[in-house]
Amino acid sequence: MGLRSAAAAVRFGVALGIAAMLSAPRPAVLRAQAPQSADAAFLLGAYDRYRAMAEASPTRGVRWQHLGPTNVSGRATAVAVAGSGKSRRIYAAFATSGVWASDDQGVSWRAIFEHYPSTSVGDIAVAPSRPDILWVGTGEANIRNDVIPGAGVYLSTDAGKTWRRMGLAHVGQIGRIVVDPHDPDHVVVAALGLLLVRTRIGLYVRAVTQDRDTAEAMGINIRKIDLLIFSLGTGLAGVAGVVLAMLEPVTPSVGQAYIVPAFLVVILGGLGSLIGTTIASIMVGLISAMTQIVWTVSLSQVFLLLFVVAFIQFRPRGVISVRSRALEET
Repeated sequence: MGLRSAAAAVRFGVALGIAAMLSAPRPAVLRAQAPQSADAAFLLGAYDRYRAMAEASPTRGVRWQHLGPTNVSGRATAVAVAGSGKSRRIYAAFATSGVWASDDQGVSWRAIFEHYPSTSVGDIAVAPSRPDILWVGTGEANIRNDVIPGAGVYLSTDAGKTWRRMGLAHVGQIGRIVVDPHDPDHVVVAALGLLLVRTRIGLYVRAVTQDRDTAEAMGINIRKIDLLIFSLGTGLAGVAGVVLAMLEPVTPSVGQAYIVPAFLVVILGGLGSLIGTTIASIMVGLISAMTQIVWTVSLSQVFLLLFVVAFIQFRPRGVISVRSRALEET
């Protein structure tokens, strides 16, 4: 009787638990949060809200100190020098931490562009005729899987003490700024943000750049996208040559001495790898210097080309390969 009573009690408990679960109200269905668009309008609005919160914060008078980690600046995107001699100032721009300035040949640095809608900088330029004029283009232009968008072009006429936005807030990434050496008000800005952010082609380019395998699985013709990027880069190089011709004399031999070695360095080092490019440049320089001791320049270049061809037969991805730009296995 005792065992039968215990079994009946267990069955009653199980039935009561099931009934309780069935009668309990169903929890609300959790849905994925829609991603927030990080365009220029969002960045400008977020910066205004940040300023309002900072002014209303009870700790607005407290001075904060960074404790770590130490590697917060990320990638250096541009360097510019203003003045000469003891009055020389060095500017360094970063992909994640704005613009920094040094007045003691790089011994110490201070941030001069940090409290703005975007601290991701693509390029900086000092006016040759007026060293106190500094142009900053926000938005890193390197093709990566974690690029931060920019919020336009900024101008400082007092060596970085104050800034004002000059436009192009919606272009996304700014890759180059060139200032007229005679007139600091004439500026050429190179940007591809509208193409990469606002068009379907730009969506495909970003997909292929970030994850080639997934993009191909989604039906994107990655070979066609690669051809498009190469063609676009070639066209921009031609436009840049035309702009350069308007700023300084151009001869048929401009770039002839380094264009082929530069190409070999990129192929040998691996696409998108700064460390690989550095190692490859050292290898190319040493091979060229050592072979020219015993051979002519022409024979040295032939040997260098054969060395690169043989090397990529064993390591098609170069010295160091980057996962997001890995070459296809054949």
